[in-house]
Amino acid sequence: VHEAHRTIPRALVNAGVLITLIYLTTSLSLLTAVPASELSGLKGFATAVSISAHRVGGDSFGQWTTSGVSILLFVGHL
Repeated sequence: VHEAHRTIPRALVNAGVLITLIYLTTSLSLLTAVPASELSGLKGFATAVSISAHRVGGDSFGQWTTSGVSILLFVGHL
């Protein structure tokens, strides 16, 4: 790494900003798609994905999308 004293702090700040933007965009889009009254604390993300997928593509699409997201969440927590 060339000029590590400049490169590493810049990368950390850029990564933090990018992660924050992704988090905010995801949260806002889910709250826009699904009313807060339909979400619970424990299953909020999975429920939001399921409801959104059913609205977009119907029952079959909703089931496949929810299953895929559930698998990704499980693998991500390993």
